[in-house]
Amino acid sequence: MRLLEYQAMKFFGEYSIPAPGQVLVEKEEDLEKVSLPFPVVLKAQVAVGGRGKAGGVQLASNEEELREKARQMFQMQIKGIPVRKILVVEAQKVEKEFYLSFLLDRKHMLLFLASPSGGVDIEEVAARNPELIYQRKIDTWRGFSPFEGKIAAKFLGLSGELISQFSRIAFNLFRLLREKDMQLAEINPLALTPQGLVALDGKLIFDDNAYFRHPEMPPDESLTELEKEAKEVGVAYVEMDGDVAVIGCGAGLVLASLDLVNHLGARPANFLDLGGGASSEMVKRGMEIVLRNPRVKSIFMNIFAGITRCDEIARGIVDFAPKIPISVRMTGTNEEEGIRILKEAGYEAFSSMEEAAEQAVLLRGKGGN
Repeated sequence: MRLLEYQAMKFFGEYSIPAPGQVLVEKEEDLEKVSLPFPVVLKAQVAVGGRGKAGGVQLASNEEELREKARQMFQMQIKGIPVRKILVVEAQKVEKEFYLSFLLDRKHMLLFLASPSGGVDIEEVAARNPELIYQRKIDTWRGFSPFEGKIAAKFLGLSGELISQFSRIAFNLFRLLREKDMQLAEINPLALTPQGLVALDGKLIFDDNAYFRHPEMPPDESLTELEKEAKEVGVAYVEMDGDVAVIGCGAGLVLASLDLVNHLGARPANFLDLGGGASSEMVKRGMEIVLRNPRVKSIFMNIFAGITRCDEIARGIVDFAPKIPISVRMTGTNEEEGIRILKEAGYEAFSSMEEAAEQAVLLRGKGGN
């Protein structure tokens, strides 16, 4: 679960990570609560990247600008997500921006990253200037030492009291990650201001398998309405910005299907994993969810059946009878029966995922399947 910025900032406060003064606004009337000195920055609370380029981060120099820009922001959608909350933050005089994070990594278990190039995606820095990234593997048994933070601070070019301040912030960010079961704890940018180092933005990703240990953790606000509904149904669904719906059984297979659709020049509309052993009823529920996305023009269903049965999948497709084109790849358990059911209903099934994906891409804009 990705926490929204205002939620991350609350945890930063609990762990003594310095941040600017801020007020959360959920409706225009809440602007009466804002008593911060001008100028202030309005930041849309949406769990997507690139909100600044989309107009989701704006500067207000006076109360009139604050009200007008807040009104406009509440009417916005950023990458399809409506803005329902705005964080109003005291503007800072920034002299330099840094990057700081701890993240769980399959190869190294736990990584400590820092860079003198803050304010941009760390992936961009890694691609263009890998020499600007300080990277250190952290022993999860031993933990993180403030001394390691001081070494990184010197790599960033900090000196004097700023070395100790950076080390404290890094140590507290590590404690937050470990004690709150975070998968990622990131400050970007960590800004150098006349008052010292200040976290201007933060990203926290919580391992929602650890909810039972953390009743204090907020509900997931990063989900779209369809994602919330899918979670209640029991399927793994992530909404995307394309027009080819992708459905499969098994996360790895669905991810490969997304890559294939992209490779063929189209964009996936979603990730939907029905899970192993999906019933025909689950297939119908999954298709109903993906088709409620108005951007969807065709469906690519990729089934490699093990504990899943092809005949169950086929019955779900035929019973639901989608009103837009669908291309099915089906192989595995009860494959022949599944293909027979589809053919009798007028559907064609492919044994090759490449052929099925090509068909789904070609079927966009067609009137039938």
